[in-house]
Amino acid sequence: MQTTKQLNRRSFIKVSALAGGGIVIGLYTDPDFFAQERGAPAPVPATPINPNTYIKVHADNTFTIVAKNPETGQGIRNSLPMVVADEFDVDWKQVKIEQADRDDKYGRDMGAPNVSQREGGSTATPQNYQPMRNVGATGRAMMVAAAAKRWNVPAAELATGSGIVTHTPTKRTATYASLAETALSMPVPDLASVKLKDPKDFKIMGKDIRGVDNFAIVTGKPSFSIDVNPPGMLHAVYEKCPVFGGKVVSANLDEIKKLPGVRHAFVIDARPPQPAPVQGPPAGPNVTWASGVAIVADNWWLANNARKSLKIVWDEGPVASQSTAGYLAQAKQLAGTQASQTPLGGGPRSAKEGDAEAAFKTAAKIVEADYYFPLLSHAPLEPMNSTAHYKDGKLEIWSPSQTPEKVNAAIPAGIQNEDVTFHLVRAGGGFGRRLYNEYDIEVSKIARLVSDERAKAVLASVPVKLLWTREDDLHHDDYRPSGNHYLKAGLDASGKLIAFRDYVASHGTTSVIPANEFPRGHVANFWVSEGNISPYGIPVGALRAPPTNGVSFVLTGWTC
Repeated sequence: MQTTKQLNRRSFIKVSALAGGGIVIGLYTDPDFFAQERGAPAPVPATPINPNTYIKVHADNTFTIVAKNPETGQGIRNSLPMVVADEFDVDWKQVKIEQADRDDKYGRDMGAPNVSQREGGSTATPQNYQPMRNVGATGRAMMVAAAAKRWNVPAAELATGSGIVTHTPTKRTATYASLAETALSMPVPDLASVKLKDPKDFKIMGKDIRGVDNFAIVTGKPSFSIDVNPPGMLHAVYEKCPVFGGKVVSANLDEIKKLPGVRHAFVIDARPPQPAPVQGPPAGPNVTWASGVAIVADNWWLANNARKSLKIVWDEGPVASQSTAGYLAQAKQLAGTQASQTPLGGGPRSAKEGDAEAAFKTAAKIVEADYYFPLLSHAPLEPMNSTAHYKDGKLEIWSPSQTPEKVNAAIPAGIQNEDVTFHLVRAGGGFGRRLYNEYDIEVSKIARLVSDERAKAVLASVPVKLLWTREDDLHHDDYRPSGNHYLKAGLDASGKLIAFRDYVASHGTTSVIPANEFPRGHVANFWVSEGNISPYGIPVGALRAPPTNGVSFVLTGWTC
């Protein structure tokens, strides 16, 4: 959670006028900070007007509050605006919510000492709670100060509620909208002077508030990324090698282009990880994409039907020789040398206390067990999809990503970051899957190819939606890592656990028992260490509370 002190160092509140009457209030993040994070010179803002707005005060005394984080079903599109609205002291029925686009002004990364647009790891609410309270409370303080100036009374005599300031002794009232012009002309209060509400006075937070999109969702109105449908849109599918890392050698594109409804078909070469420079920082994000064949048609059914007629010759690459049996054999081999393994060093997963090996020698009973946990696909209800429109050197993209700040769609589109407009759209489930954004990268590449080919034929550029099939989703996931636990326990004569040993052989560090979690702290002699199965060509990633979901079954099953 961010503290007020951190926010004061890096950010400040700014206001500006709103067309049609009213004002906007926002948390302005120091651009020097992000520039220095990227190793670039600090940019100089062209104007002092803050474009990073969270609250818009309208002339009719209604309010628009910006939801800056992606919504994947966890309710963040409601919860953060609720925090702002409560501190601003307006009624929820007066509020409309506006989804923000991706923008560095809303925060760039979880590691930055301020807010972020990321949604993952159960961080969105804790990370943004305090900053959003500060935004709302500052807005309320500005309205009180404006009323105090208008009536020439002490601010201590004023109260707020429902977007109205009341002078308690005389019962005079003024709406926030009527005070907006005065507030705009006054200095913005320093955050250190802004008083937050006592939690007992919360009117919105902690209450049963209906989701703003609930009715649209349950009545089937277009609400999700899969529903995005800009005018003139074409539909794409992308056939990738069934072996990870495989490349297209040849494909029957001429035949595919003759099929009903097919407008374009391309072979796309892979972009492998780029080598780091010998000196200096990396030139940019290490963006990759897989080789494959893209088919673009008038509708998705025609594109996918044409896909069934593809005849592709693949170079399957080195991963074709890997197998589950081979991974298991390597895991057992690693476990056989576990006595020589050192514990995970230096990080939060380092776990060694006492002398487990010595305690095993004195134990009255030894219990051992081996556990295997498989790769798991995220399988969210809404398959991976994204929509992009490349036109005149600029890219507009509509994405369900959980990490919009990590999507460098400019590279596959062959343009600069400032030429990308990135819209955040509600996702039909995330669970960690949409932390990885290859569908955004793929559609950006396809949209650029479509635009270039249409330009040669003197045809207008059009948007393109890439929609994976359910099979694509299962075959090309970033899976929960698989692996093996080799457990050993030593019991004394009374049956008390005196030594615990777990050697983990896995494809990712999310499989290790976290430090300070059971059974650590319950046994004097404790040792957990890890070996990585490699080479390994299957992409892996986070799935719902890593590493707990890969460990809890093992420990629960074994100890029970």
